Amino acid sequence: MTGLFAGKVAIVTGAASGIGRASAQALARGGARVIGGDRATGTANEWRADLGGEGLLRPLDVTDNAAWLDAVAEARVRFGGLHILVHCAGAVRLAKHPQEPDVVSETVWRHMHAVNLDSLMLGVRAVIPAMREAGRGSIIAVSSLAGLRGRASSSAYASAKAAILQYVKTVAKQTGEQGWPIRCNAVVPGPINTPMMGSPGLAGGPHDPWVGEVPLGRYGAPEEVAAAIAFLASDEASYITGAGLPVDGGVSAAVAT
Repeated sequence: MTGLFAGKVAIVTGAASGIGRASAQALARGGARVIGGDRATGTANEWRADLGGEGLLRPLDVTDNAAWLDAVAEARVRFGGLHILVHCAGAVRLAKHPQEPDVVSETVWRHMHAVNLDSLMLGVRAVIPAMREAGRGSIIAVSSLAGLRGRASSSAYASAKAAILQYVKTVAKQTGEQGWPIRCNAVVPGPINTPMMGSPGLAGGPHDPWVGEVPLGRYGAPEEVAAAIAFLASDEASYITGAGLPVDGGVSAAVAT
C-alpha cells in the first residue's frame, strides 16, 4: 500500500482506538497525512509514534458542528486540503440504560442517533466543500451488522446504523449528479475484536455466542476492517460509491436484506 495515498490528507474519527486507530495507521502507511479525531486524546504521543506516517491526534466531539469545522480548517491550514473522511466514531450503549423498544428512553434514543448518525451528517456537510476544493474526495462511514439485523436490546443503536447505509446512498447520489468527484461508501463490520465488544475475556472466546454465528468461526481484527476502508478510500475503488461493504466473516450471507 506504500504510496497509495501520497499527497492525500485524511480525517479519521474515533481514531484513538479500535477500527479508527487501525484505519489511521493504514492510511498513514500509504502516505496520507492523517488528522485523528477523538474525545480521548490522552495517548496522543504514543498514537503519533505508532502511526507509521505524518499526522496528529486532536480532540473532536463529533456531535459538535463547530468542532467539525475546526478539524476541517486544521486539515486545510496544516496540510493544505482534505481528500478522505473515515468516520469511525460511535457508541453502542449509554451506560446500562436499556434499548428495548418498549422501555428505551428519549435520552438514550437521541444520544445513540446523535453520536452514530447525526455526527455523520455534520461531518459530511463539513468536508464536502474542502473535498470539492481539493478536486476529489472519498467518504467512508462505519455502519454495523446491527443495521441489517433486528436486535431488540440495541434498537436505538441498530436504527442509527441502518440509517447510515441509506444516508451514504443519498450522499453518493447527490455528489454524482452534481458532478462532484466525491465518493461515499460504508463498511458494515460484524463482530470485531475491539473495546466496544465488551469483556475481553468473553469476546471471541469459546463461550461467546457471536462466534457460532460467524461462518469464518472467529472475530475479525480492526486491521481487517481498516483494510476494507483503505480500499474504499483509494483510487482503486474509483467506480464504487453508495455501497455498503460487509466485513463480517460471512454473517450477513445468511441475512435477507
